[in-house]
Amino acid sequence: MTDPNETDEPTGERAGRPPMPRAGMAPTDAGSVELVEWLTLDPLGGDVFRGHNPPREGRVFGGSVLAHALGAAQMTVGASRGGSVPTAHALHGHFVEGGLPGEPSEYRVERVRDGASFATRQVTATQDGRVIFVASVSFHADEAGPDWQLDAPADVPDPSECELGRYASDVVEVRDVPFRLGTARPYARRMWFRTRRPLPDDPAMWQRVIVFASDHGSTRAVRTPHRGLPGLAQRQSVSLDHAIWFHRPARPDEWMLTEVAPISTGNGRGLATGTIHTRTGTLVATFTQEALFRIPPDAT
Repeated sequence: MTDPNETDEPTGERAGRPPMPRAGMAPTDAGSVELVEWLTLDPLGGDVFRGHNPPREGRVFGGSVLAHALGAAQMTVGASRGGSVPTAHALHGHFVEGGLPGEPSEYRVERVRDGASFATRQVTATQDGRVIFVASVSFHADEAGPDWQLDAPADVPDPSECELGRYASDVVEVRDVPFRLGTARPYARRMWFRTRRPLPDDPAMWQRVIVFASDHGSTRAVRTPHRGLPGLAQRQSVSLDHAIWFHRPARPDEWMLTEVAPISTGNGRGLATGTIHTRTGTLVATFTQEALFRIPPDAT
């Protein structure tokens, strides 16, 4: 079943961070940027790093803040006592204030613990002295163990059969899977994505790109059960917190399928969960996001 409000639903997030521009629109006022360059940080010394935010309308895109925080934490993790370099397996972050586009942000990393197989980092992002984001990132050295995963959604058309996606931009190609009710997860939305340009053979950068892309779609999923609700166009909607778990390495310059579905709305907030699979069905990551979902009383 097609979502009846799909074509006239506003694309901006009221009182929040607007989504990435649609295809054909530059993600920055200055034009196209290289995604790898965007997500690369400058070391300032003392476990402090600078992330650059391209100029754009609205606020800094939350996905880039997530990716910068992850990158800063990654740059402080060396070989474990076992000899291998742990990779990130979980990030939990809270958006404190909206960042200003066109202005750099600083990411200060606290080395909470370096164990034999796990390492923990606390990251605080600031801009002009204001805290805009805080996160904890956990790293784990590879080890053998039983392997099982949730299967990818069934009956999903190939990206070549899907239309240009809502969140497509100069740096990420997106194809929206047609929305229909009656799926295994009620109100689930699905989309294919991949970077527009090849990425280096760097699994740490792959993770940054994946968390960057995971910030697309959760606020939209939260409001999907309420389509047609009076006042929806006047909503206040912005990401409050975000968590992601990395299960298996994969290249996001090849097609990946995101499925995100609402879990609950109430008390002015909404929660959504999502999965990311490769085109061949490997589960790469699971994420959750809570969003502000506030309808003005005089709009209903």
